Amino acid sequence: MLFRWLPVGHNWIKCNLDSDVCPCCGQHDETFAHLLQCPHEQQQQHRHSITRKFFKFGKDHKLPRQFLRHYISLVKTVLFNTDPPTEYFSPAIEKATEHQADIGFYHMVVGFISDTWTEVLNEMEVDHPATKMELILQFQWDEICEPMWKIRNDIKHSTENKATPMELKQMEDKLMWYN
Repeated sequence: MLFRWLPVGHNWIKCNLDSDVCPCCGQHDETFAHLLQCPHEQQQQHRHSITRKFFKFGKDHKLPRQFLRHYISLVKTVLFNTDPPTEYFSPAIEKATEHQADIGFYHMVVGFISDTWTEVLNEMEVDHPATKMELILQFQWDEICEPMWKIRNDIKHSTENKATPMELKQMEDKLMWYN
């Protein structure tokens, strides 16, 4: 996911495989961004649960509430396809947001974060800010990326798979062409 090379539909087509359909919702050209925003009910439920988990995580690790609220709102811009916040709690948070925007908010969710987030925590006098950012990255992987990929694959290998009927229709069309 970090390097955008998972066997999602978008990459299947590049490998001359027949279907680029999302197995969860049936959308064509399943990309990594789509995976994080897929409208399938299970994916939606998981996305909605992340905010609560993220706040609990932040509280457990003594992260400042202002930092956490802003950081989570940026993660939510990717997961819910919303605009990033325009109000900042401090100039340091504004700077970190601008630097992250240059890298990309999608990239933030999958692990490419600006080092200015560590500076924000340092300025907020958080103990061990680099370690806290490592914990945030681990949380994002363990609670966002990995579970969403698992949900997608569980659906792909179930009778709920929306791609299977498309794949069967494509094979039928090919067989009919050979007749």
